[in-house]
Amino acid sequence: MHIAPSTSARPAPMLRLPAGPGQGGFLILDLEGRDGQRVEVVVKLDARLVHVVLALRSVMEAEQNASWPARGWCSASILCQMVEAQTQYRISEKAVRNYISQIRTRIVRAVRGVADKLNNPLPPHLLIEGKRGLGVRLATDRLQVVLPAEFLRASLSG
Repeated sequence: MHIAPSTSARPAPMLRLPAGPGQGGFLILDLEGRDGQRVEVVVKLDARLVHVVLALRSVMEAEQNASWPARGWCSASILCQMVEAQTQYRISEKAVRNYISQIRTRIVRAVRGVADKLNNPLPPHLLIEGKRGLGVRLATDRLQVVLPAEFLRASLSG
């Protein structure tokens, strides 16, 4: 199961970076509860995990004209290059795969924490999906990133 391109009224997953990507942030997922109301799941991500999510989002955005089945797939080696370009630090493919595993584990734990409130008690695969031979990608093309300046503008306008 994935969030994928949908026209649902459910808010897009959000990556809130209150102090910028170098300081980590919070992944906010909106899920449907048993009563049909929104259940918000918040997952804390440190900076290294944020950089991986941002790199995956960049790949998804760069391929926005591709069909959904082919869109956004990226190998660990490409992710390494992208994260190195963002951070100026060398990173191994093994580290990138480890970071992806950590992101998935944190999401699953957070979803389990609210499982009693959800329609589907099994935690769905919510943010990153993988396929042998293709690599990994975001399971959605709607990830919203909120940086400090954007957050300030949003709060002043509304």
